[in-house]
Amino acid sequence: MSDNESYTDKLFDGEDASISDAETVITSPDLLREENPDAEKAIECDDADIEDLTHLFGGNALPPEYYQGTIEGFDDGKYKKRSYSDGMKILKHLCEDLWGEFCTTILKRDPQECFENIHEESSIRLPYKFLEWRLNQRIGRDGRRLKGVKKFSSLLTYWKVFCIAFKDAVGEKLDPQLGQSMQNGLTELATKYALSYEKRMNRCMSIDDLKDQNQTTIATTEKSFILGEMRVLAVLYTLLLSPAGSRPMSILKMTFGDLSFAKARDPEGGPHQILIRFSLRFTKTWLGPKAT
Repeated sequence: MSDNESYTDKLFDGEDASISDAETVITSPDLLREENPDAEKAIECDDADIEDLTHLFGGNALPPEYYQGTIEGFDDGKYKKRSYSDGMKILKHLCEDLWGEFCTTILKRDPQECFENIHEESSIRLPYKFLEWRLNQRIGRDGRRLKGVKKFSSLLTYWKVFCIAFKDAVGEKLDPQLGQSMQNGLTELATKYALSYEKRMNRCMSIDDLKDQNQTTIATTEKSFILGEMRVLAVLYTLLLSPAGSRPMSILKMTFGDLSFAKARDPEGGPHQILIRFSLRFTKTWLGPKAT
C-alpha cells in the first residue's frame, strides 16, 4: 500500500471525515489576463492614453471583436463543476480509483457505463456490491495488507464520497429513493461485517495542559530539533490552533510575512506581552469567509 493510500485510509477511518468545500479558493481575476494576453496589454500599457482608448472603442478599453470572439468560444463546462477542498479531492479520487478497479476487474465493464446504469436502472445493486467488495478487500494493489474498514462511520464516508463521484460522472444527484434504500443496505452491511458504531472520544485539553506542553517543548532535552527555531515554531502553531474553530490546514499555509508582532505593556507590572497579528492578505486569502 502506497503512502498516498495509507493517508487516504486514515482519512476514511476518521470519525468526521471532511467533505466540505468551504475552503475552496475563489477564482482569481488574473486568470482572465493569463488567457487573454491582448487584454492585459491593453489594460496595463503605461504608454496608452485612456482617453484615446475609450474614444476608439466607444468608452471601453477593449474592441467589440474581443467580446464577440470570447462569447463564441466560451466554455462554461468548467464552471459547472463543483470545487472541492484538497482533502475532499483525495477522498474522491481514491473512491473513483476503487470504483474503476471494481468495474474493470470484477464486472468487466466500463466505470462510466456502470455509473450511468445506476442512474437508468434506479437500483442499488451496483453500489451495494461495490461497498461489500471494499469491505472484503485484504490486499492492496502493491501486495501489502490493508487495514480494512472497521467502523460504520468509515463505511458511511465511503458512501457519501461515492455519491459525490456519481454526481460528477452523471451530472445529476442520486435518486433520493435510492439513497433511502442504500441507508438500509449500509445498516445490513454493518451488521453482516460486525462494524463498530463506537465513536472516538476527543482528548480534552485545557489551557493549563497547553501551557505545560509548550513549556516541555521549549525546555525538554529528550526531543532533539534540527534547528532551535523549530521549537519556537512548534509552540507558535499550537497557540494558533488552540482556539475553538481554528483551521489547521489554513494555519499550515501561513508564512512569516503573514505575521506581525507587537509588545503590550502588562498593566500589573510584569514583562511585556507579545501580541501576534495576522496580515489582511493571509486572512482574506487562506481563511476566507466562515459562518459563525
